[in-house]
Amino acid sequence: MRISTRGRYGLRFMLVLAAEYEQGVISLREVAERESLPEKYLEQIVSCFIKARLVDSMRGVRGGYRLARHPMDITVGDVLRLTENVLPTTACGREGVHCGHLESCVLIGVIEDIRDAVDNVTDHLTLEALLGRFQQQSASLAV
Repeated sequence: MRISTRGRYGLRFMLVLAAEYEQGVISLREVAERESLPEKYLEQIVSCFIKARLVDSMRGVRGGYRLARHPMDITVGDVLRLTENVLPTTACGREGVHCGHLESCVLIGVIEDIRDAVDNVTDHLTLEALLGRFQQQSASLAV
């Protein structure tokens, strides 16, 4: 499984918003600086989260972004589907994707099992849980 730069940056952006969920809004510039990400690239990614109503934006001097839902109500799968269009396994066997060998393909079952496993993990891993993993890992590294 390969997650694109867009997917990785999108997850990092959403994790910052999850960490700041109780604090209110955070500016794109602050997220970009904190995560060492290009602000212009983040602008492009954020728009898909706003359209999907995962993120709210506040305009003005004290404006910024915040999660539109609680971090336990947004999954990694939600984020990756928006940034990657589909989860990054293979399009093989999906609607509209045909190589001409689908009926006789010996791999289609394996590909579907892999896709199901990826969907299962990403659809059950929330931003809150992922943030908890990160915080636990950071704490153990500091010791």
